[in-house]
Amino acid sequence: MHLTNYSINKNSDKFVFNNADKDDNIGHKRSLTQVLSTLEKTDNLDIPKLWSNIKDIIIKTLCCA
Repeated sequence: MHLTNYSINKNSDKFVFNNADKDDNIGHKRSLTQVLSTLEKTDNLDIPKLWSNIKDIIIKTLCCA
């Protein structure tokens, strides 16, 4: 019914599956924790500030509705 990037890409020869729950930094489907950790390390991103900005966007979106 609805296609996601995962449902399309999992059939690609280049797709890397992650079969181990504890290794959430391997493969194309990663955990949010791992993505945020990578952003913090590689881009020197302030994660608490990012979450604050995300919350602000959600609140402002709900206020508009």
